[in-house]
Amino acid sequence: MSLKKTLVVGVIFLTLLGFIFYVEEPKEKAIKEAELLYPGLADNGVSAISIANLTGTLLLTRDGESWKTSDLGYSLADRASVDGVISALKSFEIKNEIPADEVESDLTIYGLDKPAVSLSATIDGQTRSIRFGKKNEFTGKRYAQIEGSSSLFFVMEELFNAANKSVADFKDKTPIDFENLEISKLKIKSSKRDYEFSPTSGRWRAIKPMEATLSNQAVSSLLLDIKNISAGSFYNPTEKGNPKESSFGLEKPLGTVELSFKDPKKSPLTLSFGVKSGDDKQDYLKVSSFGSIFGVPADTIDKIFKDFDSFREKNPISFSEDAVSSISFNKSDGSAVKLEQVKDPNGAFWKVNGEKAESPFAIALVKDLAELRAESYIAESRNFGFDKPTLKIQVDLSFGEPKERVLVVGDKYLEGKTLKGYFAALGDMKEPFVISEHTFKRITPNLEALLPIKEKDAITK
Repeated sequence: MSLKKTLVVGVIFLTLLGFIFYVEEPKEKAIKEAELLYPGLADNGVSAISIANLTGTLLLTRDGESWKTSDLGYSLADRASVDGVISALKSFEIKNEIPADEVESDLTIYGLDKPAVSLSATIDGQTRSIRFGKKNEFTGKRYAQIEGSSSLFFVMEELFNAANKSVADFKDKTPIDFENLEISKLKIKSSKRDYEFSPTSGRWRAIKPMEATLSNQAVSSLLLDIKNISAGSFYNPTEKGNPKESSFGLEKPLGTVELSFKDPKKSPLTLSFGVKSGDDKQDYLKVSSFGSIFGVPADTIDKIFKDFDSFREKNPISFSEDAVSSISFNKSDGSAVKLEQVKDPNGAFWKVNGEKAESPFAIALVKDLAELRAESYIAESRNFGFDKPTLKIQVDLSFGEPKERVLVVGDKYLEGKTLKGYFAALGDMKEPFVISEHTFKRITPNLEALLPIKEKDAITK
């Protein structure tokens, strides 16, 4: 093909491309928008939505970034459900009009005398309403009528499905919302419990029933369980015909949780839990900031009101193995073992009593100590044997707080003649706990195993 012909073809192609881009596409877009009931609708353009269906009536109103229902009690709406309606409104088409001469005067034929769903949306101060009737099985579309028009349309199901939910479906199911870092104090009370927890220097500590170190993971898990409480039903005792608050077992609750916040302007949040007589399908919750009562899953109370020991730190000496500078082990027989981690450009290695150690055995010993588990804590006062320890371990760290950690292992823990483990404690020894016999053996260094083969031979000889 000659250059001249190539240029002509190129000009024709560009002309066609320009026609499609500047003429056909805008034309198609205009036709498409003309078929929409709400052309150009933005997500924040809707200020109110009213829905009536077989389950009842509901008014949704925008409140800043949130949506509220018209209920007297708890009124926060489920954002995903509301967004589903708005999304369906944006794409709602009214293009398939039924010819007027084909429309029967008897609207029962179309299910529009008693609509399955009626919806009104307020946009920029103006309201338009839609009524949905029966589904036409032949077309697979639903009859609909726009308020103010005698015409009928076949419409797709998206908007009908988004609006055809119960009033409860449009309620937000998780009424409790807070950030863990906001909490200054957590109180848990029941007939068997009276706990008070507080975050201190990045760690959760117990104030009641005793001063104790808690597991950050366990307390975070509790707070997550609280935030994830999902309501399956809602009751407003102040409304006529609804059960009184006393019938939910909340006059004398089974337990309460109080959350205090670091911001003094933010009021404490109190959760009260009750059980309705004869109801084993759900527990009941009242939140101080709302007038409603929530029906919650029947295992909710068991999740929240746990034994104190379930919140205690199970990994008390926890540290990063990479942070270890040295670990000194002192046994009751007077023998001592010192592990040192040497940082080298060619890779870190371990020394035991000044000699290069067998790396796998040294690493395993450090790992077992870092992951040491407390089997249980001992509340009563007794002689634990910490004055003459069976084993004393000091860990020195290059980073992490505190940089020096001391573990003392005292006497054997016996039940009758059965060995249950050993008493142990950290630092100030105010929180004695029990480690298993297996754990004790794993954190007691074996010098022969740690030394290189040539050193083992020298010891043997």
